[in-house]
Amino acid sequence: MEIVEILEKDSRIAINDLAKMVGLTAEETEQSIKKLEDNKIIVKYISIVDWTKVEEHPGVRAMIDVKVTPKRGNLSFQ
Repeated sequence: MEIVEILEKDSRIAINDLAKMVGLTAEETEQSIKKLEDNKIIVKYISIVDWTKVEEHPGVRAMIDVKVTPKRGNLSFQ
């Protein structure tokens, strides 16, 4: 599972670099990744975007209305 751990940290790593790290050939590494994908162990590759740095992105505005009803019977007045 060393390949999975490395790809989880950097899914854009070059196959040759990954192969050296795990002690396999590039072809063996590609086959291992393909098998992980076929078996749905690796489901997808994603990007994490810092939207605050994207120009022209409007952001998100939300209004939240929260109503709370206290439980009856737990109140004690003295």
